[in-house]
Amino acid sequence: MLHIFVLFNIISFLDAQTCSTTQITCESITDSTLCYETKDSNINQICEWNTNKCEKAILNNLPCSKYTNEYTCFYRSYGCRWDGTNSTGYDTEEMKNNVNGKCVDQKCQDFTSEHDCSSFGQISCDWQDDSCVQVTKCQDFQTVKGCRNTKFKEKCVPIVNGEVLSLGQKSTTIFDSFECVVQQCKHKSNEYECTFVNGVQCIWGTTGCAVCASFNTYEACVQNKGLCLWNQNQCQNIECQQYKSPNLCKLKTEQCEWNRLKMRCQLNSTQANQHCYSEYLDQQNQGLVIQIILIISFIFIG
Repeated sequence: MLHIFVLFNIISFLDAQTCSTTQITCESITDSTLCYETKDSNINQICEWNTNKCEKAILNNLPCSKYTNEYTCFYRSYGCRWDGTNSTGYDTEEMKNNVNGKCVDQKCQDFTSEHDCSSFGQISCDWQDDSCVQVTKCQDFQTVKGCRNTKFKEKCVPIVNGEVLSLGQKSTTIFDSFECVVQQCKHKSNEYECTFVNGVQCIWGTTGCAVCASFNTYEACVQNKGLCLWNQNQCQNIECQQYKSPNLCKLKTEQCEWNRLKMRCQLNSTQANQHCYSEYLDQQNQGLVIQIILIISFIFIG
């Protein structure tokens, strides 16, 4: 009887697991070239090849001047460049032995051509007036390349002649109207891409890609496949825990999953963009806290 009980629990546990993706680790990579080419979102090397195996690289966030050879400056530093003699072929041992130079802070101005001018680390660069300059906000970019490859927390999008420039187009002409703006849900043109933009959840509905808050009537709000909720005369996003059945939970497969053991809808831990949804919920909760504080303040004032 005990064996049957244990077996039942094991089966129930396995049945409750979602089909998750397998995360690639440095240790799972067996090719040296792929090991060295693995980068993070800031183009920093994540892995390094050490004695016939790939290992996780330790990124030391030290001042550039602390790196004393070409190898550590190139692979270990953050936003630094090697100012001196460069090794040929990126040979590891040769780079480690190369001390004919110094490690200095990388700057946009170090790039002398439009082709080389690109963002790095947490610095965003753009080619303007025949020089590479640092840019700190979307609206200050003057090129498509710079606008698309920013290192800001917020993503930017190039708008040409009033429309989002397609990914196949790399530049504009002197006759085009160009602006670089902070990307919003409305800039997504198909349902597949309409998920998250800059930490905000997007809804693909009858008017394209939008946010729940953009629907200002009850009818428009509830027509969006059960993804939005009409509450207190405003359209709001439905959070995972508000779905009380597995069928409803499936309405947001990108964000939610049904936990069969706990019989509840919860945040989908297998999705790569989970942090975006978490940020969105944090913003929603902060907004709710502010509303509560204002209500309490009015009560006491009254």
